[in-house]
Amino acid sequence: MAAAASISSDDITIVIKPTLFHYTNWCSTRPLQLIIELGLEDEIDVRWLKDKKILTTKAYMSEVHAFGKVPAFKDGDFRLMESGAIFLHILDKYSARVPSELLPANLKPLLYQYLFLACTSLYDFILCAFWNETDTTTVTKIWKDDFMPYLESRIVDGGFLESPTFTILDIAMTYELVQLEAFKLIEEGSKLGQYLQRVKQRASFASTFA
Repeated sequence: MAAAASISSDDITIVIKPTLFHYTNWCSTRPLQLIIELGLEDEIDVRWLKDKKILTTKAYMSEVHAFGKVPAFKDGDFRLMESGAIFLHILDKYSARVPSELLPANLKPLLYQYLFLACTSLYDFILCAFWNETDTTTVTKIWKDDFMPYLESRIVDGGFLESPTFTILDIAMTYELVQLEAFKLIEEGSKLGQYLQRVKQRASFASTFA
């Protein structure tokens, strides 16, 4: 993936082609990894923001993201926010570029399940861990008793979610799992931890989380 140039607030709103606005290790990594996996770097410009101050500028909030967040997606006058929505939009708009091995027909319904699971329930665990707004003992118990066993039951031995090979389902979940690992909610030797290590071997992971 070609290095994305940093941009100033003066040219933040200028887009010539479909553009993803991204900040390192934020949930914009979800659509970014999809772009890389599908080889869309020439079709979609990735604006890798280097200064968070840009997000609160009048230009960015009026022309890119009303709440001063990332990710944001802009294509001419069309604007979209929320990583899951952008993820699905890219899949739909560039459906002809999606190889069947990355999204087998039998797994497509499950994509919505895992995408929304990641963006809602798993993201809630991250917020609780980050802000310490909830008793961490309770949060950890719910994670270990309910969510982690379920996810581990859906991992094919030595493989990935619902499949022996890497698919777009794995991309949908990666950001939240990486964050949960950082908060020590995924142990390295666990089945989920071993799965995450396999995901990290993907070339698109290295480019996305660089």
